[in-house]
Amino acid sequence: MDAPNAQSPSGGSTYPSSMNCILPYASVTGYAVSSTVPLTQQLYYVPVSQLQPEKPPLPSYQEVREELGEKLHNLNRKQKRKMIKNKRNKLRKSMVGVKEEGEEPEDTEEVESEEHKKQARLWEERNRMMDEDNYSHALQQQLLFEKREKEEKEREYLEGIAKEVAKREAPRKDAKKEAPTSTSNEVPAKEYCLSYLRTGCCRFGPRCKMIHVWPKRSRGVLIHNMFQLPGEMGGEDSLSAYLEYSEDDIREHFTTFFQDVCPEMEKYGRLLYLLVSSNTLPHLRGNVYCVWETREAGEKALRALQGRFYAGKELSVEYLPESVMCWKYGVCKECFRRECARGRECAYLHFYRNPGGKYSL
Repeated sequence: MDAPNAQSPSGGSTYPSSMNCILPYASVTGYAVSSTVPLTQQLYYVPVSQLQPEKPPLPSYQEVREELGEKLHNLNRKQKRKMIKNKRNKLRKSMVGVKEEGEEPEDTEEVESEEHKKQARLWEERNRMMDEDNYSHALQQQLLFEKREKEEKEREYLEGIAKEVAKREAPRKDAKKEAPTSTSNEVPAKEYCLSYLRTGCCRFGPRCKMIHVWPKRSRGVLIHNMFQLPGEMGGEDSLSAYLEYSEDDIREHFTTFFQDVCPEMEKYGRLLYLLVSSNTLPHLRGNVYCVWETREAGEKALRALQGRFYAGKELSVEYLPESVMCWKYGVCKECFRRECARGRECAYLHFYRNPGGKYSL
């Protein structure tokens, strides 16, 4: 029995079942019919999108090498092979209309030009970094030199004040008999303590090996560690006490203290400054700096306050050096701008803000 006739994909004429010929490769309305299998045995359809076009013939290695010719003379073996390979790939892709992105240049001059530009950029970057390093080093040296020069001028200024005070307060009658001391007319061999000249106190106290010029008269007095927080009064560490209280609590305690102390200091004369140190360092903690208009007021205050008690603690009062009352080198300038990185542990003076700015700098 004969097999049924097969219908063409287009729905037109039919092919006889006995046909056993091989048809050429054909494509009809998006389908392809295999031409290698008789239609009586198999008839199937393949989408054209799945068919891969045949690759064009690749130029031979020798042909490409002959075409490049003299361009390969100055290259080594590896570069020659790479250039020939790139050329062959480009020829093949140009035949199918595909342009490769980022293709390496075929010309040796172009390769050398790109490499030269790259090396030039790297060299410029290296020179720029070296210039920046040299500028940074020079800037650091300049800042260090300016800092040393500034410290030297400060030392000369403070030592000049100390020498003038020592010369003025030295006893005239016994000047020839007494041995050279810190209050004599002769320049001492040791250096003056800058911490004492700046702040009126020193962390080493009487054990300091530097020279402290103790004034015999002054219009200002220094009361050591007079202001204390409630935690410090109980013997607690200063830093722990500050951590225990908020800024509002500290401000409230200081306002109460200021309102209590201010009327007492006004009794001795015309008061110019009443400043309280907010530093947490032991030798600066809670120090009270009082400056009056005249020396008589300072002497009167020292006699009245020496030996008195405040908040259950005996007051330690002494005259304030003239070098401190200029407020030029002892006060932290960054504190006024609120930019001090050391905070309350700074070695320069930080002051609480007086209520209403009264008797402030």
